[in-house]
Amino acid sequence: MALQQQREQQVLGAGWLQWSLAACLLTILVGCGGGSGETAHLEGQVTIHGQALPADATGELTFQPVDGGKTVKAEIIDSKYDCPKSPTGEVIVKFFITSPSGPKRINQRTGEEYQEKANLVPAGSAPGVSITVTEDDPSLDFDLN
Repeated sequence: MALQQQREQQVLGAGWLQWSLAACLLTILVGCGGGSGETAHLEGQVTIHGQALPADATGELTFQPVDGGKTVKAEIIDSKYDCPKSPTGEVIVKFFITSPSGPKRINQRTGEEYQEKANLVPAGSAPGVSITVTEDDPSLDFDLN
């Protein structure tokens, strides 16, 4: 009898674990919080003080819904971005732009060459920019100051 109860507990425990994992996976796939689920196609230029980004700069921007919906990333290439599935509504746009800085060095442990990176996002734009997205916009430009 005790052996049967132990097996039932093991089966119930395994089922609980499977349901927990499934719920976590569903939360990750769907996203957390609210959000209408509607998207807009946004594209444009990113400049710093009116100037194009340096040729060696790499960057991305994120569109993060204020209501807690899914955050979406877009790469910045040649000072341009294209985000076909930006969330709509109130959104915070955050910028991550770096450029190689200083001499190239060799990693003592791996022997690989690397170079330090400097953050190019001006302090005034570091917290992000608030926008309201209502529809597609093929010329939504950002000038970071």
